[in-house]
Amino acid sequence: MTSFLSCKAQILWKVSNDRGETSYLFGTFHKAPVSFCSEIRSFEKAFSECSQILGEVSYLESNANNLSGLMMMPQGSSLKELYNDEEYELILSYFESVSSFRPGKINFSPSGLLLYITNMLYRQAIPELSDEEMDFELQRLGQKKGKVIRGLVSYEEHMNYLAKLFAKDLSEQAEGLLNYIKLPASNPDSLRPRLQYFYQAYKSQDLSQIKEYADLFSSMDYGKELLSDRNRLWLPTIIEAINTKPTFIVIGVGHLVGNEGLIELLRNHGYTMIPMK
Repeated sequence: MTSFLSCKAQILWKVSNDRGETSYLFGTFHKAPVSFCSEIRSFEKAFSECSQILGEVSYLESNANNLSGLMMMPQGSSLKELYNDEEYELILSYFESVSSFRPGKINFSPSGLLLYITNMLYRQAIPELSDEEMDFELQRLGQKKGKVIRGLVSYEEHMNYLAKLFAKDLSEQAEGLLNYIKLPASNPDSLRPRLQYFYQAYKSQDLSQIKEYADLFSSMDYGKELLSDRNRLWLPTIIEAINTKPTFIVIGVGHLVGNEGLIELLRNHGYTMIPMK
């Protein structure tokens, strides 16, 4: 394991190639307020040095309505049909322990419910979270400053990838949701403190603690596909971008850590990686 995990100031990285050309890699906490960036001393200078912003997707293409179709049951069917009475009551009990929302109120699919409850638990654990994506706010700021805005994949490709993960056979989704609820780690009373721990680790820029959370996430349904698999999918585009012009890469912080994280992948491709304070 490389030594970067032993130091702080780890969510903003200077990326240099053998020609001395410089770009930056910035790990976001998607719903953190964008004002947090001002607490990083070198952020403004790094941002200003780059003529291009590269995000997971471009906010210019994004449309939240596209995701809604992946979250709903097919017309004419209901969640209750996927479970026996005991299983369905277990699901109702779990969701009622988190919020007043009842799964049957909106005809969410099992994957849709899982996304909903994850967002709800984050909101309860960390009230200061923003309604806006930090990633998109930084892209908007870059656009105002005349920077090129790009996505690592097109929004259509992004949605197709999510569809392959979340629009699995309904029986697979149903099993995944039930298994998640039964996990001791998913208990809301123990999960909320872990989410707070993760957020504090982000604010303190401690990648060793962030890695703990990323490892846990990778072990869950869809985790590996959403983190390390996408890192390798994105890597050629990142390399092309930083070899073309100074680029500020804006990407979820979970994608930075570990042997399959972007810091190590870029280092293994010959780039010098320096953490910035």
